[in-house]
Amino acid sequence: MAWSRFACVPVAPGSGASAVPAWGGVAVLFVFAVYAGLLGAWAAPGVGLRDSGELGTAGIVLGIPHPTGFPVDVLLLRAFSFLPLGNLAFRQNLGVAVMGALTLALIADCVLRWLGRLGVRSMAGHVVAVVVATAGLFGWQTFAASAVAVEVYTSALLAVVAGANALMRGPRCAGILVVLLGLSVGLHVTAGLFLLLLLAIAVTSQVSGVGAARDRMFRFVWYRVPAAVAAASVVFYLPIASSRQPPLDWGNPEGLVALAHHLTAARIRSSFAAEMSTGSPAASLALLEQLGDLGLVIPFALAGCVLGLRRTTGIALTALSLLTLDLVYAARVNPMGVIDRQVGHAAGAALCVLAGVGAGLGMSWARPWLIRLLVTATACAVPVFVLLETSPSGASAGYVPDELYGAGGSLARLPARSVLVCWSDTQCAAALFARHGEGARPDVAVVPAQHLWDEQYLRRLRTLGVRERGRPSSASQPQERADAAARVVAQLATPVPARPVFWESPEPLARIGRAGALRMTPEVPYFRVGADRQTHADGGLGSDGPAGGDTALLARARHARVSLDPSSHEARWPWARAYRLAGEQSLRVGGAARAIDMLRRATELDPGSASAWIALGAALARTGRLDAAIASTRRALDHRYPSATAWVNLARYARAAGRSDDARAWLRDAHHRGVEDPRLDALARALNRTGAGE
Repeated sequence: MAWSRFACVPVAPGSGASAVPAWGGVAVLFVFAVYAGLLGAWAAPGVGLRDSGELGTAGIVLGIPHPTGFPVDVLLLRAFSFLPLGNLAFRQNLGVAVMGALTLALIADCVLRWLGRLGVRSMAGHVVAVVVATAGLFGWQTFAASAVAVEVYTSALLAVVAGANALMRGPRCAGILVVLLGLSVGLHVTAGLFLLLLLAIAVTSQVSGVGAARDRMFRFVWYRVPAAVAAASVVFYLPIASSRQPPLDWGNPEGLVALAHHLTAARIRSSFAAEMSTGSPAASLALLEQLGDLGLVIPFALAGCVLGLRRTTGIALTALSLLTLDLVYAARVNPMGVIDRQVGHAAGAALCVLAGVGAGLGMSWARPWLIRLLVTATACAVPVFVLLETSPSGASAGYVPDELYGAGGSLARLPARSVLVCWSDTQCAAALFARHGEGARPDVAVVPAQHLWDEQYLRRLRTLGVRERGRPSSASQPQERADAAARVVAQLATPVPARPVFWESPEPLARIGRAGALRMTPEVPYFRVGADRQTHADGGLGSDGPAGGDTALLARARHARVSLDPSSHEARWPWARAYRLAGEQSLRVGGAARAIDMLRRATELDPGSASAWIALGAALARTGRLDAAIASTRRALDHRYPSATAWVNLARYARAAGRSDDARAWLRDAHHRGVEDPRLDALARALNRTGAGE
């Protein structure tokens, strides 16, 4: 039968014999139990970074998250929230961890079936193959980070791996593949993309002979498409949920047009058109570096690719097609998702499956005992390497979002009936989760600065006298939405005693020329318009004395948990950002000494932050320490994409220190790197005039 070229089930046409060893089912269950325990133990104890809080909030209140809405994920998160374990965030994270363990179990089953199709009967070969494939993916940071905290990538990968497993089981399981394709409209877009590829392979494998091709394809469609349509009806969750006016109602997708725009992510695509679908060599290189993190798995994957193509061409080509399609999607369609490891999951899974097959074949075909010993030792090194490189602190951000942005942090210290205008994804998501998910601070309104034109947020601001006429729709142009949001920002910039407004970042007001009116309050690391500058006995805001006030508050919050200091990068960069913002504000109001202290802490927590090094250089220059300012600012050039401000400041500091030749050297370096900035041209002209005067 045509399917036998792709499926692992039929050892011989029509035999129906399973290619999986008798103990294969027990092995798959064992794999699931082991990884469910590990991922469950490493699940984030609180709300995760970036979009985790938003998705978790949508699950609790049955709301609408950002496009494409992810109704399947939202409903699953709602179900996970009923688990009688820990807090709400941990319950949802634990549910995602279980999905990650199920993904690894299905990968183990795929490897066993492929080896059975290849005729491998050695138990040692099967065990080594399963260990290499599952341990390799488990220890990969891209997979591990998305499997211990709420995100949409683990569920999408689970659907794709389940579809591949159904394809390998044979034509009787084709209905599972079709149902998964229908459900994919409620998952991340990559699920539908890859499942469509698998379905195309399933359909074409049913066609054998020109005369029978039309009848076979018609029967396949006739019997299975209704199931896909029924599964796809999950998208009707979006208009039904939106009609309830939930606290989180992104895009208000109640009508057919609004629903279509939400499902196609028209609003996001229009806002990020310059970054998406353009291709990025830097993003492609970064993605290859991330895949290179698989380390010892890659040689096994190359062996599995070569050996698999010789005897099971269809299966090997399917794995390579998934790998290629995922790389093309990441590099061409969504390159901006590479830096946060939001892409490449299917590519990593395909590599690990190929690696498992390569290891299993190596154990089966190796004859001299020395070669078998070498293969076994290398395969055993994979889980050892994983255990050494992967840790709970490396896979999870711990309590950082809660301590810094959520109910356990500054949100709890806001004055009564405050309005928090958030800016970053993590702050908005964590604050929304604390406010609407956990029910903390019901008197506080949390509104994202970028979405102040949206009706759901304007409803909360009408008590402040905010009025916005001619509101744009989700399908409007990005500039129209940005202009409408700026008009609301201008209204919020007028202090309202009854409802004080706090800002996470000066950026929204800087865009309308009002950033100079901001002051960071000592009681919370947020900004206020027109807040009084007072000198506090402990060295608070406006004082140039020892670090205190907001600095001490940040230190106390950071040390509030068992782990005194964040150890992973994901846990450190939010704290580094908080110290940087506080330091920049202290520098803005004249507290250079306190700014240096806070900015040094920011660089210690995140040495890769170019903004922190530039700000530290500015603070050092303010105190007359120009050589130290130059040394600090030079560290910003180590960043992958350094800011033009780094070269501008370096030239200024060198000129102020009487080192005109060094200043000219920095300007030449900026020119050679293709940096363009009017400030650099002005400095070059000034230096030329100085040189002519000499």
